Amino acid sequence: TKTTVTSTSVFPTKEAAQQVINMGVEQGMNQTLDQLDALLK
Repeated sequence: TKTTVTSTSVFPTKEAAQQVINMGVEQGMNQTLDQLDALLK
């Protein structure tokens, strides 16, 4: 069985998106999804 997770984030500007990336949100989300993957296995 496969599970697909789709997450969409919309930002008003490229700068706003870059600010979120710089804060580490992308890395944190990847870690969260890795934990979910481990839980579902």
